[in-house]
Amino acid sequence: MKLDIELCRKILQTIEEHGGVDGLQRFPHIEDVDDQHVFYQIKKMSEAGYVSHKVYCCDSGSEFNLFKVDVSFQGHEFLRQMLDDTIWNKTKDIAKKGGLSLTFETIKAIIPVAINSVISAYS
Repeated sequence: MKLDIELCRKILQTIEEHGGVDGLQRFPHIEDVDDQHVFYQIKKMSEAGYVSHKVYCCDSGSEFNLFKVDVSFQGHEFLRQMLDDTIWNKTKDIAKKGGLSLTFETIKAIIPVAINSVISAYS
């Protein structure tokens, strides 16, 4: 399975929008995306320090019965940079033009350039 940065962004947004003080107390189902694919992205973001998650119980299918996921401080900081659609699209455009893959590290490096580019366009 591959890391899907677009999906990671959607998952982080979902957790932040619908989670409470203790995070999201259910599995963050994403429309038109298989739960196993979502879970893989959560595991990878957990490894990178962007979220913490806990599976309490799941049945033999893809349904996660009891699940908790929360965005870390680092995840919130990363999400803040990716939330604005103009900045996000500019970041993807710069990566594409440079022939770069969208990874967490690439995005962190490109976002300041994208922000400066957008600011320059309005100056």
